[in-house]
Amino acid sequence: MKKNIKDSDYFLNKILPITVIVKFTWILVVVFHFYSKKYYNNYTNEIEEVFQSLEELFHIIYSILMGCILVYIFKHSGVICIDGRSQDYLFAFGALMVLGNIKKVFHMLHFEELYNFLTIIDYKKQD
Repeated sequence: MKKNIKDSDYFLNKILPITVIVKFTWILVVVFHFYSKKYYNNYTNEIEEVFQSLEELFHIIYSILMGCILVYIFKHSGVICIDGRSQDYLFAFGALMVLGNIKKVFHMLHFEELYNFLTIIDYKKQD
């Protein structure tokens, strides 16, 4: 007897809304970035760096969440519509998405890109 993903699945009920919120926030950052660049007179390189860092950060978080969703959907106890090699490829794709984006986070932390981003924000608060 086949089992499907349940409506009451705790993991999916938590991670899917979080993923949508993260993607929506990324869209807002992109819109504000465009608006600031076009209409803000005192637009500086520091502001550009903040927007670019925020865009990248939200994109990385979104990609990690999507990878987790793919891994979970294709390796949980229920049965899904896709089987065979396609299921294995999508699972591998999800795992590689998570690993690739975790590498980006470690790269940001190791080379102090995140620290520089936070320093720029703190500097702007002091002005």
